[in-house]
Amino acid sequence: MKIILLTIFIVITGLAISQTTNYYSSTKQISTEEESINTAMYIVGCETIPGYELQIKTCSTEKQTTLSNGRKVPVLNCFLLDKSEYIGGKLVSGNNATEIVDIVMEPIGEDGANFIVKGKTFNMSFTLIDGIILRLENNKAIFHTEGKGIWVINKKA
Repeated sequence: MKIILLTIFIVITGLAISQTTNYYSSTKQISTEEESINTAMYIVGCETIPGYELQIKTCSTEKQTTLSNGRKVPVLNCFLLDKSEYIGGKLVSGNNATEIVDIVMEPIGEDGANFIVKGKTFNMSFTLIDGIILRLENNKAIFHTEGKGIWVINKKA
């Protein structure tokens, strides 16, 4: 299964790179005509959850947070940088909804990270092992945490 996913990732990456003039890398600074961009490429979606097809996204690594254990998570860092757009918005899990009061990342062990969305009445979180980003849309982000299911954060209105 891992070999199949790696092969799909390589093919999708090759297609994405061949169809764009900008090349994105998680380790290199790439120059464009207008400016230099530091970005990390990542995949959202899941092949085992219907309706959440795999997509390639990018995120800036310019102001990324380094946790106390040295871990950097540029993809989730985008939510930390944009958290003012989500604080005051809604955290939804199943039939439960609450107002978002904070978004944080905490270190776990030597190289892990826990992404936490804190609400007034409940929190939702995932680690790099048990959770994924299923979809990013203009006003919301959809996540999945193993054992907890699908949950959504909506930007404030």
